[in-house]
Formats: sequence, C-alpha cells, structure tokens
Amino acid sequence: MTQYRIERCQGAGCSIFSQIATTSATSYSNSSLAASTTYSYRVRAEDAALHLGAYSNEASATTQAPPDSEPPSAPGTLNASAL
Repeated sequence: MTQYRIERCQGAGCSIFSQIATTSATSYSNSSLAASTTYSYRVRAEDAALHLGAYSNEASATTQAPPDSEPPSAPGTLNASAL
C-alpha cells in the first residue's frame, strides 16, 4: 500500500516545509487556513516497505481575503433648504 506524506510551508518564497498529513488518497483538502496567506505544498510517496520516493514539484495557493464585516461610516453633515 502506498501512503503520501503531505508537507506545507507558509508565506511567499517559504522553504521550510512541515508534514501536515499522511493519506492513501490522491487528493487532500486543507482547511482552517489563515486568510490572505500563501501556502506551498509538496508530496512524497512511501511504499509498504517504508521506502520514500522523491519529492513532487511544489504547488502554491493563496487563500482569499476575509469578507468585509465593517459597516461604512456615517455620511458627512447634510444640509437641507426649503424653496
């Protein structure tokens, strides 16, 4: 059985990866990430005899900015006149 070791590093141009998961699936969903942050990933296969393959290429993605939750400020001073 083949396992995949998934590693991630945080920040543009990062180079220090940490293992975040091991899976036998060929896809992985990473959640609970910080907004507006770049993450890079790489994967390494491990066979049943615990031999490790070479690292995959690196793939990067940037998470979306958080939604705007601040209401706009009040309008400036209004003036009215009767005609």
